[in-house]
Amino acid sequence: MKAAVLVDTGTIEIREVATPALGPDDVLIRNAYAGVCGSDLHAFRGKHPFRKPPVILGHEFAGTVAECGSQVTACRPGDQVTVMPLVPCHTCRLCRMGRQNICLHKSVPGVGAWPGSFAEYGIAKASVTFRLDPATPLQVGVLAEPLAVGIHGVFRQARVRPGDRVLVLGAGPIGILTAMAARAAGAAEVA
Repeated sequence: MKAAVLVDTGTIEIREVATPALGPDDVLIRNAYAGVCGSDLHAFRGKHPFRKPPVILGHEFAGTVAECGSQVTACRPGDQVTVMPLVPCHTCRLCRMGRQNICLHKSVPGVGAWPGSFAEYGIAKASVTFRLDPATPLQVGVLAEPLAVGIHGVFRQARVRPGDRVLVLGAGPIGILTAMAARAAGAAEVA
């Protein structure tokens, strides 16, 4: 398969790489869309602490299931899906507290053995692969992870309530989606 590989700071090349090997709990996804996150830009500029060349970047993605591992029952080939780009360990103290999003031993795309999504195919554990309603366009599904960040910030961190005034710093995708989540929470003013 073809992949956009960060080969050196500031240099990405399209290369032929092996399609990820399918394990029994894995889902192979033909990527349709992949978002470019700030962490991808940091890695491109040589400023990311974990994503170092050579690496396939990308962790926000949506596509169509190409193949499922032998133990996968929640989706099937042809399903449109998106992925939560984090597999928690479920055993560290943060996971036991219900804070899997900041797991001490998590796996994420583009770090270690999990290749990123700037490729024709991506792979993910079935436990973090979510079917999209067939009416949901894949270009909307790719925004699931950044939207989740905004929702988490609004409802869990800031605990926005109806009538609140909210200031969002930053007008990138996460900032815009956070502002939308604040409006949905009933904020009287969002700036």
